[in-house]
Amino acid sequence: MKRIIFVFMAVLALVAIAGCNLFLRASGISTAGNISASSSKMASYIMFEPASEADLEVAAASGEVNAGYVIVKVAPEFDSKVFKEFGATVAGHFDFNGYSYFRLYKKGGAVKLVAQLSKTKGVIYAQHELISRIPYNEASSDAAEKAFSESKGPAQIHSVLNDPMTWGRFGHFETTKAIDAYSAYGVGNNLVYVVDIDTGINRIHEDFIDENGKQIVEYAKSAFDSTDHGKTFTFVGDGNPFIDVPLNENWDEEGHGTHTAGTIAAIGNNGKGVAGVAWKNVKLISYKCFSDSAVSGSGSDWAVYGGFADLINWKNSNSISQTIPVNMSLGSSWAGYFELDMINQALKNNIMVIASMGNSGYNAPQYPAAYSGVMAVGATRADGSKVHFSTSGNFISVSAPGYNIYSTFNKDNSSYADMSGTSMSAPFITGTIAYLLTFNKDLKPDQLRAIIESTSTDIGDAGWDEDTGYGLVNVKAAVDRIKNNDIPISGSVYTTQTTKIYVRNTNSYYNSGISGYPSAVVGQPIYIYDSDGMYKCLGLTNAIDGSAEFKLLKPGTYTAKTNYMGTMKQQSFIVNNNADNELYFDYNIATLLIQTVPNLEKDPYYNSWADTVITLYDDTGNIIAGPYDSGWLDTLAIAGLESGKTYYVGITQYNSYSTGEYGLNIGFEAKDDVSTTNGRGTGVDDLFEENDTLNEAQSVAVSTDYGLYQGDADYFKFVMP
Repeated sequence: MKRIIFVFMAVLALVAIAGCNLFLRASGISTAGNISASSSKMASYIMFEPASEADLEVAAASGEVNAGYVIVKVAPEFDSKVFKEFGATVAGHFDFNGYSYFRLYKKGGAVKLVAQLSKTKGVIYAQHELISRIPYNEASSDAAEKAFSESKGPAQIHSVLNDPMTWGRFGHFETTKAIDAYSAYGVGNNLVYVVDIDTGINRIHEDFIDENGKQIVEYAKSAFDSTDHGKTFTFVGDGNPFIDVPLNENWDEEGHGTHTAGTIAAIGNNGKGVAGVAWKNVKLISYKCFSDSAVSGSGSDWAVYGGFADLINWKNSNSISQTIPVNMSLGSSWAGYFELDMINQALKNNIMVIASMGNSGYNAPQYPAAYSGVMAVGATRADGSKVHFSTSGNFISVSAPGYNIYSTFNKDNSSYADMSGTSMSAPFITGTIAYLLTFNKDLKPDQLRAIIESTSTDIGDAGWDEDTGYGLVNVKAAVDRIKNNDIPISGSVYTTQTTKIYVRNTNSYYNSGISGYPSAVVGQPIYIYDSDGMYKCLGLTNAIDGSAEFKLLKPGTYTAKTNYMGTMKQQSFIVNNNADNELYFDYNIATLLIQTVPNLEKDPYYNSWADTVITLYDDTGNIIAGPYDSGWLDTLAIAGLESGKTYYVGITQYNSYSTGEYGLNIGFEAKDDVSTTNGRGTGVDDLFEENDTLNEAQSVAVSTDYGLYQGDADYFKFVMP
């Protein structure tokens, strides 16, 4: 099978790159030197790439990763029998947009499994399954806050909304001018769909029943099954990862999802409970992705982000072209390929993602809030000031009420509760977007975001700031823009065009292993800066064609920077709505491949491979790269070796049972296998024995195939051409 190649750089500075805030792959290291930022807003996606099973277990113990589970995206021609050959079982599968997605499980050896799959032809990406969390409810018994809130305009609220627990409750409709919008405009006539990815929804709640006695829940799906009417749950297995929640059941055993759904769209003017921000003409869609009673799977990537594929299929099959806002009051500390993939698919399908900033209280990335294209929301008090627990960051968009928010709950069909957190502020913005869409269903995500940001009330440092974004949402001012037809042209504030940037190594000896794109460089970070030199966002080149895509950039001049093999390049480009952009960073860097591959002469059926570990040394015995192990057999690509100099290669065993046939290729052309007896002896010996130590290393020629047997350590030396 063709391997996707990742390259080591033969420089002493290699050990220092982990401090550069740049992306590192466990299956190989794509070197990147420091790219200086002109501000403190330099950032990167923090990808989870454990170097060992021990690292994986540490992350699993902290609740960040689902140890043993791996998510893989593969091309249509991929043969899934490969998974069994690698010792993995299929725990889930769905097809989407021409590709297949698999959830695999392997008890022990998941780190090696990801490395193996990442180098297998037809695999687009493989990643450890991450776990998102529902931020804990921030306790709030602030008497002064409550007194201030209840002193604000109960009569005005009551004149518009007769919901008994809405008026006078903690002031969030007053500070955001939502009640002014309701007084002036009521609710628009368009029917709007809104999605909530959370702990589920209490379908029988009184505030989700309209004046005709019908549920406003369009549908509710769950990544968990229940045979006792929503009391206990088990994770859904193979096939589509979601099942339908029965019409008259409450499958939200935690209450968080019911609470956020109520903030978005609880029925208003029904004389009961509370009113959501968009309290009429909204259809809710719920995906239950968390369960405190499920044995496994709660918050898993497969559950949380797999919902986007299901939603997009539903949206397209029902020919729904309008914008659908999706609320994600959840987060994790790590970024992942599957998450990025699903978010990007959503953006392409007119789906707008709104996410909570997090409750850490300091400046730190949380995902999905930190992903490019996601609208991230911070939390405020009733007086409009930032709440102490609201996370800051360069990815924040706006702020909304998130302290002492009273909304629907899960205990019965008429229960309500106070909750605090950015989990409560995100649905306020989601509800605001839905409310705006009731007046104009043709608004696109870029227009909605531009309207909300430009009309927000500045509450922090002048202009945008990392603590509150563009400020506190002003619902009335946002609707004013729509009613006055003061709507930005789609693409005028955030462009709808795509900027696609490729990184390529055009050297004749380089081959990426990607069919049709032999020069593609995979996993390469590309940084985008605006015309003031301020860092804006980060992209990673994919394993499809070696490109990174950027969307929803504001029109203007930008600079893209990348550092491949210690050489930094940059290009300026202009973003507008006239056309998509394509940029190319081309390098010409020779790489030497050190490969252990199947030897078909001795092992035509691949039944007795060795399991090798490769280490490269200089002529003094210092390690240049490795120990490197990415599968049973391995490919180490190295750049920067000196012509005429002698180097040493150690081919050692993964463990004491790792014996068997292998072929050795040290050269510039990648090979899938060899078929030779060159170097092969009889039995378990080859002609190079004894070569069990560095001092006993035997000479081999570059660009010559060898057929060998590993019964112990094998050491070789070669001269770089």
